[in-house]
Amino acid sequence: DRSFNLSSSSSVTPYAGNWPNLFTVPEYRRIFDGHLHDLIQSTYNATYTTPWASHFTAALGYSQNGLPGYIANRANYISRRLPAQISFRITTNGGANFSEADSHVNIAGDAWIDVFSVKVNGAPTPVIWTDGNSWRITVPIAIGPNPLTLTAYDYHGTQVGTDSITVTNTSAIDLANVGNTIISELHYHPATPTQAESAAGFIDQEFFEFIELTNTSAIQIDYSSVRFTDGIIFEFPIGTILAPGARLLVVSNQTAFQFRYGAGFVVAGEFSGNLRNSGEHVRLEAADTTPIADFTYGDDLPWPESADGPGYSLVLAGSDPTDPLAWRSSTVLGGNPGSSDSIPFSGTVDEMLSHASSGGPFGGVVGDAFVVSFDQNLAADDLEIRVEFSTDLITFTPATSAQLVSRFNNGDGTATIAYQSLLPWSAAPRQFARISVRSP
Repeated sequence: DRSFNLSSSSSVTPYAGNWPNLFTVPEYRRIFDGHLHDLIQSTYNATYTTPWASHFTAALGYSQNGLPGYIANRANYISRRLPAQISFRITTNGGANFSEADSHVNIAGDAWIDVFSVKVNGAPTPVIWTDGNSWRITVPIAIGPNPLTLTAYDYHGTQVGTDSITVTNTSAIDLANVGNTIISELHYHPATPTQAESAAGFIDQEFFEFIELTNTSAIQIDYSSVRFTDGIIFEFPIGTILAPGARLLVVSNQTAFQFRYGAGFVVAGEFSGNLRNSGEHVRLEAADTTPIADFTYGDDLPWPESADGPGYSLVLAGSDPTDPLAWRSSTVLGGNPGSSDSIPFSGTVDEMLSHASSGGPFGGVVGDAFVVSFDQNLAADDLEIRVEFSTDLITFTPATSAQLVSRFNNGDGTATIAYQSLLPWSAAPRQFARISVRSP
């Protein structure tokens, strides 16, 4: 302003052309006033500029010491024309606790122009400004009471206000969390496009990548604002509800996915980025940013190597996604998006072994190692097979993932699994192995 020879009491807003129309919109005027206030508080004041005026007076050889006085007068003039200061507060239901029969609730309130961002229980939350000093946010709420603390921050991240309220969700729809949601399938290295797929323009394997989520609970789950933040980037739209036991897909390219798999799948949308064939970290966050799944998959043992290249997907067969042995390759090429290839066990105890394994165990010496293998029925997810080694047929020790030497998908619904003993054959030529089957 000083450079353009404006007086300290010149108009705050531009007045030529169509510029004045911009400032008739309350939300825009609020942003403009907020920037003015921030400038005055940070650099456009005599305290900040006086040392600089002295410095430039010495450096240039002529006085700049009158500048801080102009700046102080100009700042005071602008400050008197900013909106009257108000406190950050919740106005919905008069600020009192209330109930909502939904998994999301709109909360409104007032705030001064110094508020730049708002966090709810520490999580950044988008704010809609309905006028110059009124705001509205949409907050996901779990079943039951939800204590909500809203904290307001200025342009520099300094807290300038806070208010709290408790909203009780009386509906039968809960929020997605680690207790009701799993990543049930991950297809990171699809098969090479067929001739027909290439002719249709889908020339890259990455076009056919997908991740499947499953609602493992007995009630509806709301996935609004649930997001993938690593591995791929995707945020589920507001209002994404999944029925009990239902599955939901996010895909690399929806048109390519439908070309290969057909229509009729529940697809939330397309993600950004791609799943590296060499393995990478994947993180799925709930609406409150707590982790639902946080793991790093790989393409080498102990991870299922058949998921890297031939076209099989990774299927979660256990409960801990960070454990490579909790994953297996799919029973068929291309995976099973939107459905399960698992076959539940319904037989007697005597039939457990035949349900879990189609052959083995088979023993042999490879190099200086005692190796045992068996054929696992991939679809038998509700039974766990363990290999155990012994030197006396009395004490048996379960093998660990470090002893796994092979996980090969045979293409017929089985995989050949092989473990080796920790003891070299030359040091202990009398060794035994067995497989045990149990319900986890």
